[in-house]
Amino acid sequence: MSFWQKAKRVSLSMSVLALAACSTTNTFTTQVNVFQDWPSNAQGKTYAFSKNIEQNLELKTYADAISQQMWRTGLDLAINPQRAHYLVDFDVRVEEREQIVQDVYNDPWMFSPYFGWNNFGWGGGPWYGGMSMMYTPRVSTYPVRYNRYALDLKISEKAGKPVYQATAVADSSRSLLSQVMPYLAASVLDDFPLANGQVKQITFDVDASKKANIPTKQAPKAKVN
Repeated sequence: MSFWQKAKRVSLSMSVLALAACSTTNTFTTQVNVFQDWPSNAQGKTYAFSKNIEQNLELKTYADAISQQMWRTGLDLAINPQRAHYLVDFDVRVEEREQIVQDVYNDPWMFSPYFGWNNFGWGGGPWYGGMSMMYTPRVSTYPVRYNRYALDLKISEKAGKPVYQATAVADSSRSLLSQVMPYLAASVLDDFPLANGQVKQITFDVDASKKANIPTKQAPKAKVN
């Protein structure tokens, strides 16, 4: 590509979220939707998972990621699941998607001839002609495949009444579910319990998360006076 060429990428079907990297910070962004009717007397009570996670290593791994964030609720993991005050249920979904991306290249080094007659009209004066420089875009369109990961979390009273429901979603073309799950688990309980019906985007600092071995949110940008 020459110095004068300018390449511009246009997304024709934008995904909601993406694993994004830039020159300064490697980030991962999720979107969370929360519905809750959290009881004021829940502090100090116990919870257990409704699924039999001990018989499935994959589910147990995901449950452990959620358990690491459950301290935000004020609930403690029950030693005896049968005596837990609340039951925690979760579901993980992975959906393959495709995004159409268009590359547009504008090259000024394209020339077009022109010719005609002067203001006296055709057949009434001297002929003129020449070359003009014009921008002729070249377009390349191709599909980019990615996965949409989702974690649905529900906390219910022992009698079955739901008191907290949250869904976190994230798009990525490079990550595995096992890599994404800690960020989803942190997202569904971030700033617990949030307002009923609230939708929120959360951006994590991937490098800081790896260093701390726990999902770490991106530090807010300093305000410029």
